[in-house]
Amino acid sequence: YREADVFVLPSVDEGFGMVTLEALAFGLPVVVTENVGSADILDPRVAVVVPIRSPEALARGIQSARELPGPEFDRIRREILSRWTWSNCVDRMLTDVYDAPPPAIRS
Repeated sequence: YREADVFVLPSVDEGFGMVTLEALAFGLPVVVTENVGSADILDPRVAVVVPIRSPEALARGIQSARELPGPEFDRIRREILSRWTWSNCVDRMLTDVYDAPPPAIRS
């Protein structure tokens, strides 16, 4: 991470992609393909999401991501990282899954 200018995860299928949060923690702009699970939580001010199997889109995404860093970039990446800590994820899981009433069973 220390030597990089941009972090790229061009996966065809990726459950979440924790490495995207690690890259943000190092202050890197991120480029991911649309099938990376963490694409749903990334903000376009810190990340570029591109279609899978498109080298041209990936190249454009890398070029665009190089232009993202700045004051707003740091603020947004810190907000994302503060929302997606392990303890916040556990709290959401406990609330949304275990504290939620069970779904109605249709007969």
